[in-house]
Amino acid sequence: MSFFSSIPEAPEPEETREPYRRPPSIFGPSPDELGRPISDSFVLARSDSAAVLVQTIRVHSTGCFFELQWIVRRTTESASEWERGGRTEFGGSGRHFEQDGLLVGIEFSDGAVARTNDPFDRREPGAGPRLVAAGDSSSGGDSERRHGDRGLWLLGLPPLPTMELVCAWPRYGIPETRRTVDTGAIHEAAGHVAWVWPEDADLAEMEL
Repeated sequence: MSFFSSIPEAPEPEETREPYRRPPSIFGPSPDELGRPISDSFVLARSDSAAVLVQTIRVHSTGCFFELQWIVRRTTESASEWERGGRTEFGGSGRHFEQDGLLVGIEFSDGAVARTNDPFDRREPGAGPRLVAAGDSSSGGDSERRHGDRGLWLLGLPPLPTMELVCAWPRYGIPETRRTVDTGAIHEAAGHVAWVWPEDADLAEMEL
């Protein structure tokens, strides 16, 4: 027996395990659900200095996840103006979804709307559709380009037959721009989502 092996191991602490519950769907799709993509990537809106791309729309049983990418290119800005703009772009979580920044929304066939700049309290989400930032985000750039990505989560499946995906970015001269999305494809895809462990489909959600 060596000098160090004589130290007794600490006993394993007692643990009371609670049944696993899925995260509330207001925060995004369940991490153990395999969503179904329904579209190729496309340019949602652009101007001479910026563009907003939809890389994919992924359908889940409780809603839709939109993977957005934004790109800003330097036009007439001086070096100092471009640097100040970069500090604004990367100023913190959610900066792109303020009134003077990138705005994204959805208008449904029944007249309901969901917008990224709508007041929203996750503890008391209230009724109606919600479009909220979800997942990880990243950004980067250099002296000529800035770019980043952001996920948006639409809680609930939109009604048939279509919905309008709406975008504006006044800071970079992007006017209100619309793209029609076939919600029939969304409902069809929702019927084919799968679970990593099939029994998880019956799990309850955690309370807010």
